[in-house]
Amino acid sequence: MFDTLMKLGKDREVLDFYATDKRATKELLIRENFRETIYEPACGQGHIGKVLVEHGYRVKAEDICYRGYGSKREVDFLRLRKIP
Repeated sequence: MFDTLMKLGKDREVLDFYATDKRATKELLIRENFRETIYEPACGQGHIGKVLVEHGYRVKAEDICYRGYGSKREVDFLRLRKIP
């Protein structure tokens, strides 16, 4: 349905930034319901979070590197002990 933009090896994007096509998030929301507030731990530029907000969800968004969306606090979610 959607091509992955992920690369392996030496040609990887810095900090593995790969934007999710908003169509993928919209398709997911057709099939699944979520709690009112969603934690987006790798928010990038908000490709997923913006769609979630458009559909009435509250989004707590962070990333390892601030890219103009979500919290300016840079967080490596793999090192979190609990979800904020």
